[in-house]
Order: sequence, then C-alpha cells, then structure tokens
Amino acid sequence: VLLGVEESGEIAFRLGRDGDLLFLDARTGEALERHALTLGAPIREVHRPDPEATLFAIRTEDDRLHFMELLFPVSFASGERERAIRIEPPV
Repeated sequence: VLLGVEESGEIAFRLGRDGDLLFLDARTGEALERHALTLGAPIREVHRPDPEATLFAIRTEDDRLHFMELLFPVSFASGERERAIRIEPPV
C-alpha cells in the first residue's frame, strides 16, 4: 500500500494492507524494525497530504480514518550519531 524513504535517505519503509509496517536500511535492505498496526480492518488506501510531511492518513476497509506520523529523530547521546524510529498513533 505504501513505500517510502525518510528525508535523509537512510531508512526505507513499507506498509502492507494487513498493517505490517517494515523499516529497512535503505543501503543494505536489512530489516531494522517491524510493527503491526492495530487498525481493526485491512488498509484500503494511504495518503500523504504533503510529500515532505511525516503525517499519513490511512483509510481502512471499514471506512475508518486513522492518522500516523513517522518520525526519525537523530541523537548524539553516546557521542556517536544514532538514528531512531518513532511511530505516533495508531501503534
């Protein structure tokens, strides 16, 4: 249903009709994280109102509308650059 890459091009993501959200290293294809979205029904369509935005509107087969934001914060807490993956509702 949805394929994308975050703004720095390091992390790719795929969202399937069943709500399976997979994050991959965009260079190697290695799976980084997998999440199962609990939406209550299969996904009918996904829209990203703004191509630069991190917010997605998800419409399920039961005509419910869900919103999800994918965030990829960078941290230097350990002295090295670290990437994280954060999913705001519905997970």
